[in-house]
Amino acid sequence: KIGVSSAQAEPLHFLSVNSATLDEFTQIKFMSNSSPIQDLVQRQRQAWLTGDINKIIADFAEDCLFIVSSSRLQGKQQVQQAAEDFFTSNSVVEIEIHRIIENENQAAIEWSWSEVNRQTGEHSYAEDAIILALEQGKIKYWREYIDKID
Repeated sequence: KIGVSSAQAEPLHFLSVNSATLDEFTQIKFMSNSSPIQDLVQRQRQAWLTGDINKIIADFAEDCLFIVSSSRLQGKQQVQQAAEDFFTSNSVVEIEIHRIIENENQAAIEWSWSEVNRQTGEHSYAEDAIILALEQGKIKYWREYIDKID
């Protein structure tokens, strides 16, 4: 079953979700007072799961900075191109959100990510920590720290 816990500590808000399956998780309303950051993380999760590039980039500012592994993507156009390139050869099969920690217009997210290579059928799994900052409700900064698991 799904376990949801929340603790309020000024000025941070902590949300943790444990053992949610993909279908169960998409149907959860975390709390009646979910924050704009929680909503954004859910939108990003769903957009990556469905391969909806337009929805992925809709949350990004025009002049955003997206850093993942050794790539530094500057601006919404580069993020869009990287997403297009990713989905050409991969599909995301599962994203499980473990934790969201918020402080005003910034957040830290832990999620696990599973993908499959379309050509080889090889599955890969990673645990991922994301630091993001918003400006006027859009992602201005997104940095991922990825721990690939064999």
